[in-house]
Amino acid sequence: MRLLALEPHPSYVGGSETVAVSLSMELAARGHHLILLHDSAGPMIERYARFCERIIRRDLPGVSLRSPGQTLMAANRVKQVLEENRIDAAFSANVGCLESAALVSWISGVQFCFHLGLPFSPRSNRFRLTLRRTGFGVAPSEHTAATWRRAGWAADRLSVVPNWVDTRRFSPSMDRPALRARLGLPADGKCIAFLGRFCPEKGVGDLLSAFGQVRAEVDAATLVLVGEPAAHYHLELNSQLSELDAGCRAQTLCFAATQYPEEYLAASDIVCVPSWEEPFGLVVLEAMACGVPVVATSVGVFPHLLGPQGAKLLVPPRDSTALAERLVWCLCHPSEAKEIGACLRRRAVEHFGPTKSVSAYESVLQVLASNKGG
Repeated sequence: MRLLALEPHPSYVGGSETVAVSLSMELAARGHHLILLHDSAGPMIERYARFCERIIRRDLPGVSLRSPGQTLMAANRVKQVLEENRIDAAFSANVGCLESAALVSWISGVQFCFHLGLPFSPRSNRFRLTLRRTGFGVAPSEHTAATWRRAGWAADRLSVVPNWVDTRRFSPSMDRPALRARLGLPADGKCIAFLGRFCPEKGVGDLLSAFGQVRAEVDAATLVLVGEPAAHYHLELNSQLSELDAGCRAQTLCFAATQYPEEYLAASDIVCVPSWEEPFGLVVLEAMACGVPVVATSVGVFPHLLGPQGAKLLVPPRDSTALAERLVWCLCHPSEAKEIGACLRRRAVEHFGPTKSVSAYESVLQVLASNKGG
């Protein structure tokens, strides 16, 4: 098949963008021809360039009833790309493109598959009507799929396909001291890592509170935060960080570092995922594949991902005391924690590799391609 990946802003922002680039890579490895269509530049473009046949930039404004001419021009630009590259089907992980994709499908006959990484959030009635004309939706969990069904997405055009992890890219480090030295992490510290977007629902505040308790018991503990604060969370985050005693050695790293999350995961002693709610939580799988114990909250699919091997590391959400206790236990029982990490690596390889999930996406795209123009 000749497939279009529509990702307006190909950046390392969250799990959906990671799924999109990983899916593109896996489909290219299976012999399909991939074209990336984007609007703004982003650090993921370098990765797409490794396997995409072409990378095309176009201005891609959204649907606007106030500017119908501009909207139609943008849709025609996409239609031209589809025609010039003989595209059979398209996919995207950016739900902000749903309305545009419905319009493009209507004028071109090429159908879209959308990765629905987040639960449906309230939108306009016009947006809800769009869901009835969108090609196909794939959600990573039944909970997320149910929110889109309630919003109006037809059940026969919506399926559940779990996210996966590239266990070749995400793997245990063979030389952790050298990796830490390159990343600027303390060679002798006991490193707790958080990777993701800094916002209240990710439990960052709970982790900062817990880390104060951890440092009172484990002097060598270091907290590494890798990600980007949500726009509304800057002041609160800075206030929480300033409240930590200088001796806590909390280290905040820049967002650009998440281009290589596998390095920070593999370099850590523990990965902490303290979310209050989570549609999936890809970082849990990534940490498991790196052979690192994961202290996480018992929300969403986390218990299923970690399985019996990681059940003892689960804590209730919004409970910084329980979180601190589990983190301290891992740091003070390194041999047992290491064994848990090894078990989680095996579980990731055996149950959460890309083969089954990518095949499910491939089947959806093949159906859409066969219905092209219909």
